[in-house]
Formats: sequence, structure tokens, C-alpha cells
Amino acid sequence: MAGIYLALNAVHEFCAFSQDSWIIDSGASEHMCSTPNTLKELGVLSYPIMVNLPNGNKVKVTHQGKLPISPNLVLDRVLFVPHFKFNLLSVKRLCQQLKCAVQFTEHECIIQGPSLRSPVELGRDQLGLYVLDKVDVQLAGTRNDKKIMHAASTVRAVQTVRDINVNNGHKVVCAAPFDVWHKRLGHVSDGKLRLVHDLDIAHSKMKHFVCDICPKAKQHRLAFPTSSISTTAAFELIHIDTWGPYHTKARSGHRYFLTIVDDFSRATWTHLMVTKDEAISVLKSFVTMVLTQFHAHVKTIRSDNSLEFSKSGEALEFFNKHGLTHQTSCVQTPQQNGIVERKHKHLLEVSRALLF
Repeated sequence: MAGIYLALNAVHEFCAFSQDSWIIDSGASEHMCSTPNTLKELGVLSYPIMVNLPNGNKVKVTHQGKLPISPNLVLDRVLFVPHFKFNLLSVKRLCQQLKCAVQFTEHECIIQGPSLRSPVELGRDQLGLYVLDKVDVQLAGTRNDKKIMHAASTVRAVQTVRDINVNNGHKVVCAAPFDVWHKRLGHVSDGKLRLVHDLDIAHSKMKHFVCDICPKAKQHRLAFPTSSISTTAAFELIHIDTWGPYHTKARSGHRYFLTIVDDFSRATWTHLMVTKDEAISVLKSFVTMVLTQFHAHVKTIRSDNSLEFSKSGEALEFFNKHGLTHQTSCVQTPQQNGIVERKHKHLLEVSRALLF
């Protein structure tokens, strides 16, 4: 509650809040009420509570009650604070009681949680504060035959009666900005939204509007992290993969090739093969070459789930004999072996370029 005292005084001087107006305060530890008539089931506390007011004074509180916000929402443990001019709603108490999430937007405060059937607009911006007026509380999906049309299911569609006017029962004129209608209509595209001529929207602002939710909704899976060098020396980890068959054989009869990429140096070796079953022989020769020429030992081999490496008895025996760790990617997840996959793409692109 610290720092809000001047703002409360300014609101009290320039805006006469009614007894049904409540200021939503994220700094208040308890719900506080200035008039006992607003509360239901007003009772005496088992022991008094000392409350620090924004002006620095301390007040003894001896009574508490319940505050009915709407037919489906009743707040417990609302303290009656004498000699206090304002009604405060504690965000902390709201989250504890309703097990909900509180969202503050530019113009409103909304709560949503498992204990609520639909999103509830809790308050609107007034003079720099979020103020709840119980008369204006509307549940998403409800109907008011006199003032409001059917609200959309999104949180931003939980608008009050002041946003929508009904004219002749069919034409809707609303001063809401473009991004609000974009979300109300299920993140519709700019072209489709232009076809709705009855909406009072500044179409010139569409060119500069960027929606963060639209690309996320079109993603079928989470993005994979960017690959980086995770080793500290050469040949600690090598990435291997076979490619083929190619529809045209080489002069020597090769239709496959095996690519080996060192994780630390990104050095690449490519070996041509006639058939896939030659891959394990090539890998054995490569491990021997590393030991002889570089005086190093290959420690870990990473590949996909190809049969020539993951199911071959000769390959498994070779890995066990030399103490090699064989890592395989998940099924249908080539991104986990992306270093050598991208190297394949690079080699094929260079080969095609040399044919021109």
C-alpha cells in the first residue's frame, strides 16, 4: 500500500466513488472496506488486527465480512476498517481464495481460474487506478438483453456495456481498437477483418500491427534450441549419418555416402559407399585413423535410429569392445542429429551448384 496514498487522495478529490466502487490494489495484504453496510455476514474477529494505513496511521480492526461481487463470486475475509475513505481489493487475497490468475491490461483487470466458469472483468482504468464497480461486472458468455451482445470466448472479449452499442438490433458500432477485434474474432487476418464494414476500425493502423499470438498458434511443436559446441576437445563427440540411395550411380557404383562431423572442430569426412552395410566398416576404419594420426580416442558417437548402427550386432559389439557411447535421436526427430543433417544439405547444394 506504500506509495498509493497521494493517488488515493487525488481520486477522492476529483472522483466521488460510490460505496460499490473498489480499488484493486496489488500492495494491500487484505481486503478493506470503509462502510459496514456493504458487507454481508459481518462478524467479530477472534482477535483484533492492527492495520497500517497509507498515511502511516495504525487502526485497530475488529470486524470482517463477506463481499458479494456477483452471483457467482463472493469474497471472504473483508475487513471493516473504520476512519478509512476507500474500499480496497487485495490481489494477493483474490489469488489465494479463487486460485486464479490476475491479468492487468491497458484498460482493465481480468481474473481467470479453475473456480470460475468464465473470465471475469474485475475492474477498469479510472484516473490511473483499476477500479471495480459492481454494477459493471460482467461474466464472459452471459447475456444482457438491454445492453450487451454475445461476448466472445477470449479474455479480451470480456468487455463492459460501455464498449458496445446495439443499433436496430443488427448493426454494431464499436470504438474498440483493431487489436481488440482481431482477438475477438479468433485472430482473424487483416483481409478478412476489412470485409466487416460495420466495425468502426482505423484500417490504417493494420499495417503496423504485429500479433505475437498468431505465429505461436500456428506452430505444431516447440522450437528446438540452437545447437552449440558442447565438447572441450576434438573427437570427444562425432556426428554420423548415411545418405542415399541416389537415383544415378557413380562411375564406381557408389549410391550412398557416410558423413562424419567432429563436434568440437566441425571437421567433416565424407566416405562413398556402394551399399549401406559398408557404414560400420567405414566407421571402424575412421576410429583407427583418429587413434593413429591424431593420437586421440573417439568417446561418443551420435546418430539417428538407422539399422546399420542401432540394430546391427556388429556395430553394437564394436561399441562395447572399444568403450564407445552410442547416442541415438528420438524417432522422427532428425533435429536432434541436426549438425550432420545440415552438413548433408550443404554437401548436396554444393554438388548441384558444381553441375551448372
